[in-house]
Parts: sequence; structure tokens; C-alpha cells
Amino acid sequence: MSLKYRQCHMTRPEGAATEHYTAWLPDRFAVLGEVLKLRGENGNWSDHWRVTFVSREALSEEIAVKNSRAHLRQRRASDLRTSNQGVGKSGNPQARGA
Repeated sequence: MSLKYRQCHMTRPEGAATEHYTAWLPDRFAVLGEVLKLRGENGNWSDHWRVTFVSREALSEEIAVKNSRAHLRQRRASDLRTSNQGVGKSGNPQARGA
């Protein structure tokens, strides 16, 4: 059985603001209300990410990684500059329970 991924939206407090992030997470981490640590491309972990939405659709690891890489290429080619928080070096989201 192959690993399945779900698209999740996460938030975390940042001072008086709230940060938002969307990523493909393995099923075992795609749990509504779960608090996670995410690892960015630089290898640093950031914590306190609460899962606030989990998609119904589950994709194979191959398709989820392909979608994530396509999104990263588009984002890097655009004028928008955002961090790559939560995306591992392979383009694969990295997460672990807090």
C-alpha cells in the first residue's frame, strides 16, 4: 500500500498576526486540530502549526510530490516572494507531531 497525502491548511500565531500555510501532508499528519512542526528547505523546524483544514481527496505520494514541485516552480518564477516553509528538499512536505 502506497503512502497517501492530503492537502492541508495550517495556521500559527505570530505576534498579533496569524501565519497561514498550505501543504500536502502524509495521512498520518493530516488530522484536523493536530499541532505540527514543519521543516523548511533550509532544514530548520518551525512549530505551533495547527491543521485547520484537511482535504477529502487523498493522492498518492508520486502525484502529491509532482503537484508540490509544480507549485514551487511557479512560485519561484513569479514576482511573489514567500518562504518555502514546510517543504523538504525533495519538494515533499515534511512534518512531525509537536
